[in-house]
Amino acid sequence: MKKRIIAYLLTIVLASWLLISVVIGGYSRLKIKKILNQNKEDIFQQIETSLQEYDTLLFSIEKQMETGGEKAISAIINDLDIQSKEDHFSSMQLKNIAKRYGASEIYLINKEGYIYNTSFEPDMQLNLFSLGDDFKNYLKSMFGTGVFHHQRITISAKTGAVNKYIYFSPKSADYILEISISLDDYIDTNYVPEFRNLLLSNSYKKIIKNNLYLNELDIYAVTNISAWSFITSKVPQEDKNFIDSVFSENEIQIRKGATITIYKNLEMQKLLPDKKHFFKNFNQIAKVEYDFSIFHKYTNTLIMFSTVSTLFIIIIIFLVSSKFLNTYLIERIIRINKGLSIIREGNYNVDIQVLGNDEISTIAENINKMAGGLKERERFQKSISIAKEVQQLLLPKQNPEISGLDIAGQSIYCEETGGDYYDFLDIGLQNSKRIGIVVGDVSGHGIGSALFMTMARSLLHLRSTQPGTLSEIINDVNRQLAIDLEDSGQFMTLFYLIVDQQAQSIKWVRAGHEPGIVYDRCDDSFDELRGTGIPLGVDADFKYAEEKTRIKKNQVVIIGTDGIWEATDANGKMFGKEPIYRIIKANATHESREILKAIMEELKHFHKDTNLADDITLVVIKT
Repeated sequence: MKKRIIAYLLTIVLASWLLISVVIGGYSRLKIKKILNQNKEDIFQQIETSLQEYDTLLFSIEKQMETGGEKAISAIINDLDIQSKEDHFSSMQLKNIAKRYGASEIYLINKEGYIYNTSFEPDMQLNLFSLGDDFKNYLKSMFGTGVFHHQRITISAKTGAVNKYIYFSPKSADYILEISISLDDYIDTNYVPEFRNLLLSNSYKKIIKNNLYLNELDIYAVTNISAWSFITSKVPQEDKNFIDSVFSENEIQIRKGATITIYKNLEMQKLLPDKKHFFKNFNQIAKVEYDFSIFHKYTNTLIMFSTVSTLFIIIIIFLVSSKFLNTYLIERIIRINKGLSIIREGNYNVDIQVLGNDEISTIAENINKMAGGLKERERFQKSISIAKEVQQLLLPKQNPEISGLDIAGQSIYCEETGGDYYDFLDIGLQNSKRIGIVVGDVSGHGIGSALFMTMARSLLHLRSTQPGTLSEIINDVNRQLAIDLEDSGQFMTLFYLIVDQQAQSIKWVRAGHEPGIVYDRCDDSFDELRGTGIPLGVDADFKYAEEKTRIKKNQVVIIGTDGIWEATDANGKMFGKEPIYRIIKANATHESREILKAIMEELKHFHKDTNLADDITLVVIKT
């Protein structure tokens, strides 16, 4: 053992010497990742805040642009003196008129949605109705109204320019006059030059200046046909496929040497729920570039220093600890190993004595506790096995044999014990043609539910031997359960059915349980045994109603618990009742035990390897 540990230590020394640079390099990458994670979210938050402030500032400027734009449109209409959509002006004429009144471009739109005259020649004969139904309906609502319509400032998909668009159609006119006002031109005309930088550029220069590793920052405005730099108004170097991938993945990081570039989908539409904000007509991508070259130089120096220092420390530790390992560590590990071997053989009466107050002594103490726990678990498992045997003895040992009836029942528990219950009660004289059939479902499953079921079964057996109607029996059982289990939070659904062949009738009480299913083979129809009633044990004073109907030959009655139709497969799909209806119809001429077996096999095939989440119980009655 000693030689083996010495060999291990020598291996650790050599491996540490070889891997130290890899470890420090990995730490460097983690450090950079941590810096990125801490820094990038803050930067993106600053960018988003800056854009929100930009939107607010634009909104204020836009109000002024709207007032001036409306005056410009009125003046332009007077200059053009348009009589109909047949009037035509050259692009240069329209350009000069637009410039005269502070507009950038003029567009004339006919009722078919075409731009039939404009100062911006690339848009001549463009059909604006083709831009979407919402925009089409928006334009159609303007014709002949004499009302000004404003669009919020937006980015032109063709030029990248930030423009304000205003529409006007004189009363009874068959055309729309649209003008665009360039934000840049408007600011240059109405504000001092420094105001342009205040809007956007200065904010991002400040962000770069306040971040040590931040090298470059840009924002792309992306429409369905183009992309533009929001800061420089230039086309980005990245291609459209890459930009589309940023939207699909939300964030992309590209590492090139000491440079890491992050592209992020800003989703300003979510930050600005107002549908009229500046960013509603295009998406935004933030590009942030980090330069970690200084950090890499520091890391390389640290790797060299740490390699030499670590090797020296390992050698010193090895020389000092060799004797300690032999006299203190190894002997205690051997003692723990012997104790584990005893536990492995099934003997849990073990007490490993290890001196000290360190991790090894703690391990020995935990092993001793584990052995005690295993011993207790073994005792508990034996108790559970006995409880399971007792509960199985409380269920019917065999199906009843009554002339004129064919009955079969079965319960399957999802744990060793459960809360489902079914029973056949002899409520008439010997060889009479009356029998009581009970199916119950206690809330939850396991030991607690099994005890509740046992108590309910005892009360039912005792009360059923005394005089009284079916509803009186259930009222008495419910009252006693509610008193005994007050504030326990448990309850039990129950379906108590009495089949009386002499009276050719069925009586039942339904206490919060699923309705019974009745199939009539003669007319190939399904019905349900319904009724009102809450679960047992909830309200001691509740009065249950007794239901009654006639019974006919060639009928199949099914009473089950919800664990059957609520069973799920691996995909979470429920079994439902439709398969039960199908199986009943297909096997209606077979014996009840065969119908029961067919349903259980179908259910087993449905959930396959998925564990049952609830107990299941089913009773089949054929007349």
